[in-house]
Amino acid sequence: MLSSFLKPGMAFVDLGANEGFFSVVASRLVGPAGRVLAIEPQSRLGSVIRRNLDLNAANNVSLAQVAISDADGTADFNLAPDTNSGSSGLSRATRYTNPTQSVRLLTLDSCLRENEVTSVDVMKIDVEGYEYEAILGSKDLFRSRKVVRVLIEVHDNLLKARGLRAQDISDFLTSCGYECQAQHGFLVFTSPQL
Repeated sequence: MLSSFLKPGMAFVDLGANEGFFSVVASRLVGPAGRVLAIEPQSRLGSVIRRNLDLNAANNVSLAQVAISDADGTADFNLAPDTNSGSSGLSRATRYTNPTQSVRLLTLDSCLRENEVTSVDVMKIDVEGYEYEAILGSKDLFRSRKVVRVLIEVHDNLLKARGLRAQDISDFLTSCGYECQAQHGFLVFTSPQL
């Protein structure tokens, strides 16, 4: 899917980078003239991501170790077992208690500004139920269409557990002029400028 969207020289944001798989793939696709920003708050994955980037000569990737929310601050981040670090998140997804890590929170807009990213060609969002805050916490970013294409993995059950509606995300992006289609488990929102 990324290969159909990313071209040399483009900017890609991997929000919820986990171990860096999508970041490495995007790095190759955008090439040395392109840029990738990997956003992953788990400190235990920092060295894993950096190692993956080194092994793949992904020199055009920078790492932001923050969590994205609707306000800047700090929070406890729930850590799933190492065997499934991708299910970690700001909200607890299990009935049992997981260890936590204190993380720095930024809005998506603040994170992009801090990392000097002025526009994004493609953004992948997989943040375990905080896609709501990621999008709706930075409305001006999407109203101005500084993000051309957004690939979102929606975690409807996690949103419902917090009394939120996934439909609000779609409704907002559609109101900004984005067109939506489902592809490979992601909702793909595309700005009409393409």
